[in-house]
Amino acid sequence: MDIPLRGISTDGYALYQTARTIATGKEYIHINEIADEQLIGNFAFRAIIHSILIARNGNHLIMRNESDF
Repeated sequence: MDIPLRGISTDGYALYQTARTIATGKEYIHINEIADEQLIGNFAFRAIIHSILIARNGNHLIMRNESDF
């Protein structure tokens, strides 16, 4: 499947590459790129970190009560 990426924002591109990495297991984006505050905005960074945690640990993390953390 070919997804057109022309005109996509840096945050959108990072989200897309993270999704590809999670789906395929092949590294399409590096942690130093994700952590670069000048490249990735706070909202996208948080979305990426949450998606990685869910992919690794399951969606039961979403259901946990805030007091569990």
